[in-house]
Amino acid sequence: MAQYINVDKDMYSPQELIEDILINSACIENIELTNVVGGNFSDGDKSYGYFENNNSSFPFEKGIVMSTGKLSNVPGPNNGLSDDDAPGWVGDEDLENYFDLNHTVNATILEFDFTPNANNIQFRYIFASEEYRENESTTCQYSDAFAFLIKPENDSEYENIAVVPGTDIPVKVTTVRPEIPGSCPAENEEYFAGFNDFESPIIFNGQTEILTAEANVIPGETYHIKLVIADDINYRYDSAVFLEGESFNIGADLGEDISGLCEEETVVLQPEDIGNDPTNYQWYKIDENGNEILLAEGENQTNFEVDEEGIYKVVLAYGNSCFAEDEIQVSYVNFDDLENLEISSCIPSEENPSGYLYDLSSFQNIILQGNNDFSIENFYFSEEDALQDINPIENPESFHSSSIGEGIFVRIISERGCLTALKVTLNAVGENLNPVNLYACSEENSFNNFVFNLNESIPDIQEELGIYVDFLAFYETETDAFYEENPLDPIYEINIGDFPKSVFAKVEGNLGCQGLVEIILNDLEKPFIDPNYIPQAFCEGNEESIFIFSGIFGDENDFIFEWENGSTTPFLEVSEPGEYEVKISKPQQIPGGDTLYCSITHIINVIESEKPVVNYNLIGEPGNYQIEIIAEGSGNYQFAIDEGIWTDKHIFEVDSGKHYYHVKDLNGCGDITQAFHVIDYMKYFTPNEDGINDYWKLIGVDRQNPQIENVQIFDRYGKLLKTMRPNGKWDGNFHGKPLPSNDYWFQINFKDGNKFKRNFSLLR
Repeated sequence: MAQYINVDKDMYSPQELIEDILINSACIENIELTNVVGGNFSDGDKSYGYFENNNSSFPFEKGIVMSTGKLSNVPGPNNGLSDDDAPGWVGDEDLENYFDLNHTVNATILEFDFTPNANNIQFRYIFASEEYRENESTTCQYSDAFAFLIKPENDSEYENIAVVPGTDIPVKVTTVRPEIPGSCPAENEEYFAGFNDFESPIIFNGQTEILTAEANVIPGETYHIKLVIADDINYRYDSAVFLEGESFNIGADLGEDISGLCEEETVVLQPEDIGNDPTNYQWYKIDENGNEILLAEGENQTNFEVDEEGIYKVVLAYGNSCFAEDEIQVSYVNFDDLENLEISSCIPSEENPSGYLYDLSSFQNIILQGNNDFSIENFYFSEEDALQDINPIENPESFHSSSIGEGIFVRIISERGCLTALKVTLNAVGENLNPVNLYACSEENSFNNFVFNLNESIPDIQEELGIYVDFLAFYETETDAFYEENPLDPIYEINIGDFPKSVFAKVEGNLGCQGLVEIILNDLEKPFIDPNYIPQAFCEGNEESIFIFSGIFGDENDFIFEWENGSTTPFLEVSEPGEYEVKISKPQQIPGGDTLYCSITHIINVIESEKPVVNYNLIGEPGNYQIEIIAEGSGNYQFAIDEGIWTDKHIFEVDSGKHYYHVKDLNGCGDITQAFHVIDYMKYFTPNEDGINDYWKLIGVDRQNPQIENVQIFDRYGKLLKTMRPNGKWDGNFHGKPLPSNDYWFQINFKDGNKFKRNFSLLR
């Protein structure tokens, strides 16, 4: 079963809570409670009191708890809500002034005076609140307020010491919290202990880590402390502060740890601002097992001289069982971690035929081997010169060695002035490394542009070198790489016409240049969609499924297909219109046996279509006609006349006679072929019985679908000579007698009421 803390409102008086529970130390004198404020609950409960952890997981064994609700509601489990109020329970003006608040309520206050015996006081506490709401935006917005206010007895200005460590930010729900996703980032999350579950030892939803309130004081002076917590705006969602019992202490101060002492250097340890004169000093050294070895003791042992590294401790006795202590770590410089080393260059010297060019200053981090407490003063030709700081190398940024293997010396000094000399051997890399290959597909919407991430070559370069390389700079030419000039952006774009293409990298290892590496850029072939591919459509009235294809250009066996539904065939059976997506990849084997892939995504739009309903219009007049083909339907149609080519054009020039128009659905839902006739007339005729043009007639009349009512022939004076059928003919006679050669007129009377009139010639 889970354990929860116990609380008690009557076991200790407010004076006893402060003097015996919180402080209980002879180092703090003249403790006097001056003010107590809490909730006046009708059942006699209080808002403050004693607590003990009752073998629960709560980190404090015992102490004082101050709440903005009932004390009895403080223990766990966290299965409800501390949300208490009491009649006339108001807020606190000092708290409002400090936090710049307008309305606090339900303030719990403990105020007391005391006199410290040393220059520092501190105690430990935990802040907990129901206003910690996991994944709720209110955690970003609302918080009750509390403060530990301290001031010299006669001063008017308080200092709040309940702050985020290392800052002056007051501790609240909104200043110590985790990230609330979608609402606010974390604030000082390292000091937030977490949200509490059902079996929490306390009822509150969340709590901080153990925090320390600390203040510098003047020994022997009287101080006033005001511990105060209050609800903000209203009484809802209570909060509490837990003060650890007997954590109100004073401390000694030996200052910051001392590091980097030079060999045979000593340092004197002496506590600072010790306050009242201690009655005894004890000096200890703590061994690696944590054992304390007494080094010196006595009333006059006010300091201790250290000549070897270690952890040292001082304990100050003030009488009446009052002690203050502090530890300090003392360490000496250790040049043993610096080993003689070799560095390399890739750049031959222009001054010495057997030498190489080095920028010695660029090797500082390598030479110091991670020791940030050391620095390089200069470079020398001998160890003696380095130690005596004479005859330094001129212009170490551009040093030309005399030969491979030449040794130089580096003068290294610590922060405290400790000195050593380190030998550095100058080597060179005479040959370039084997090239590595880098591959890329063309960009998504282009077959001409290629983008390489040159950093992707680093793993292959590492394998070639056999060392770890975390960064490389890339260059257009070997010369640029040698001298590290004009570096390229690692995201490198080229055109298909730039292949074959290489770039270069200067490989710097832990010991300098390891050589130049060529990076050969290679293009991979990307799948190409046939621009003429049109998928089959769903034809009106056809309820069967259809097959659509990927549309790839080339042999389907050379590609890998992945449809949205997981199918891996070049085709897909579909049962309804819509968009169907297929990823098409082209595997390509590269030298070494690896296979790389270029992929594209093709979205195939399957539509509904239908066979056209077709009609036509003849535009113009006999002898000068165009046909307009009218196709109705949801398909995508093309047109042709007789044996002509297919086209999107639907109006055609036509001559007289019988013709055929054709209409087809590009989506494969059918086509139509229909005959039509174009009317023309003879411009002359010769009725001389030679069998050639013996009769005048209309040309191209459709016997199956005549458009003409009749044809009338007149002489030049308008006299009607003959009325005949559309496909009739005239022999040039009137009442059986031949008419003379002359111009005659005809009129075509169409069934739709239109008329057409022209002349023709009779020749004898």
